[in-house]
Amino acid sequence: MILATVLLAAGALPPVIADPRVGPSPWVIVAPAGEAPAAAAGYLVELPAAINQAWLERLVELAGGDAPVVVLGTEPPANLAPYFDAVALDRVPDPAALAELRGRLGGLPIVVPASDGAEAVGRLAAGAGAVLV
Repeated sequence: MILATVLLAAGALPPVIADPRVGPSPWVIVAPAGEAPAAAAGYLVELPAAINQAWLERLVELAGGDAPVVVLGTEPPANLAPYFDAVALDRVPDPAALAELRGRLGGLPIVVPASDGAEAVGRLAAGAGAVLV
């Protein structure tokens, strides 16, 4: 039952982690610096410590395509939220703060990690859009 709940919630976003049984992920991780990413099914964009013009231009280019764009890292500034389709947090905020955080991010789905099924269900109930167990 718990696994089914987690899988249903995770279905809100396309899969982003490669399953070794089916080959590499069709998603691309976009580093703050480096080469422009190739076309992909989706983009995981690393949020840099300091946002610069080159990073913003790359983000606008990715957001203009058809593939979903998910930011990886801490909470992005509110003025960047329109460019993202979801946010994957590297640190889990207090469960009581998840709903408020979603409000500040304009309702973007928030993906958070969990160590077991019970923790995952608790985070989904607190407002996470998806949980990686």
